[in-house]
Amino acid sequence: MASNPIRAEVSQLRKPAEQPELAEELARQTEEVLRLRDLLIAKDLELGATRGRAAELEAQSLKMLNLAAHLRSLVPGVVWALVAKLRR
Repeated sequence: MASNPIRAEVSQLRKPAEQPELAEELARQTEEVLRLRDLLIAKDLELGATRGRAAELEAQSLKMLNLAAHLRSLVPGVVWALVAKLRR
């Protein structure tokens, strides 16, 4: 199929009229991309802070569990059995 030369000319004539609209659309999309990028960066920072806090809490929990296990090991099993019977 041969290309229609008249359509090609009309297409070329339309391009300059569409350029400002395309430039505006590109500017809007660029602004949106930058806004979303900034939002992603902020959420990433928030997630990092939350993960750090979770790691701190986990470390504290492990310390407390180790302390409880150590205290249980210091008291003989007979004492724990007696305490269990007294609670009933």
